[in-house]
Amino acid sequence: MAVCVTAGCSIIPATPEPLPPDEVLPPEEALPPGPEVAAKFAETYDSLQDFSATVTTVSDRGTFCELVWFKKPDRFRVNYLEGHPNNPEHHPAKEGDLVVFDGETQWHYVNATGEVLYVSARMRNYTFSEEYATGAFDALGLIRNLLADHECSLSGVRTEDGKMIYVLEVANTTRIADTPDPRRYPVYAVNAGVEKDSWILRRADFFNARGETVLIVEYHNVTWNTGIPESLFQYSPLEEAIVKPMRTVAITPPYTGP
Repeated sequence: MAVCVTAGCSIIPATPEPLPPDEVLPPEEALPPGPEVAAKFAETYDSLQDFSATVTTVSDRGTFCELVWFKKPDRFRVNYLEGHPNNPEHHPAKEGDLVVFDGETQWHYVNATGEVLYVSARMRNYTFSEEYATGAFDALGLIRNLLADHECSLSGVRTEDGKMIYVLEVANTTRIADTPDPRRYPVYAVNAGVEKDSWILRRADFFNARGETVLIVEYHNVTWNTGIPESLFQYSPLEEAIVKPMRTVAITPPYTGP
């Protein structure tokens, strides 16, 4: 599996330590039950007004790293840092690309060509080839809902950056979701790494019906509710830039009869 080597972007195999027996832990260090950790993460997620992180995603498309900022109700900014696509012809790395949405227009600066593509808010979901730019934030909401709607258990713990990470597991015999990326693979199980004390998601692993990993989303340098200014979500193309509308699918009005 390719590994992104940009600082803060590397993916490390998540091998949680086995849970110690309760009787060997002092009361103040006793591990909380999975549903308690899930509830604390849900509380943190529900309180989010803004969010930023360095995000690494790994799938059959390759390994991609980006800086993301989101602000309610729908603002976002994604700086593509580095990528190692498995099929560069069909999935370019997009290093140096920038995607910004200000609530009315989504802009995409394409570093490889110097072009600037744009699409209105109404047509954002009908573009042909636009990246799933909000996937990193959508994964947070998806994990929040899966933990709330399905039985979860604490499967292990691990330490990262000096922080304890509780690893929650949701497993099912039927499809419980689709991956929050362009592939939309069926998901039958997830592992969610939630950081102790901050109760923020640090990693999500999505599995198919055969138990194979189809998507990993990992978060570093996470901040939230810092009051990200609206100016971060504004974009104005340079005068010399080639500005083009994004290609969108045709929307045919419903047939209403003669």
